Amino acid sequence: MERTPSGPVIVMGAILIALGILYFLLELIHISVGQLLHYGWPVLVAFPGLVLTVIGMSVREVDSLCIPGAIVSVAGTVLMIQNLWNIFGTWTYAWALVAPGGMGLGMWLQGVVYGSAGLRATGAHTMGVGLVFFLAGLVFFERVLHVSGRPTGPLWIFVLSVVLPLVIIVAGFVLLIRRPRPTIR
Repeated sequence: MERTPSGPVIVMGAILIALGILYFLLELIHISVGQLLHYGWPVLVAFPGLVLTVIGMSVREVDSLCIPGAIVSVAGTVLMIQNLWNIFGTWTYAWALVAPGGMGLGMWLQGVVYGSAGLRATGAHTMGVGLVFFLAGLVFFERVLHVSGRPTGPLWIFVLSVVLPLVIIVAGFVLLIRRPRPTIR
């Protein structure tokens, strides 16, 4: 009788493979661990979240990892952006992208795995709530309080350079989320 690995063994194996690939890539492009920690430390947050998300989407026994994986991935991505431009003051409103936004993304992904329209809809709604909180915070904290210290200029430039791209991104996600699903006959 052939033994197949259980969920926790699969998760640990996938984590080890991912860490090995990351280490190999760092060596291949000649980035030391010290350089990574100084400049790319948010990758150490986002990458494990991505691994959890992928495992949650591919291994049926641990599909509930989609939600924490998405939250950690989004947190790492926000940290990467903040680290690149040194705008950590944006946490005053960027938290909304992590939770509820990341949580909604995880729920939506889990709904995709399960084929659950209700879970996908709830996840999309939760992502939308996070995005609305983020945009409201962005406008208030950047236009009124200037927390990042970046000059915003006239309101129309702010809208064209910050709000409009975010609206375009949201429209793209809405199109992807609301597209008709194929039916199995």
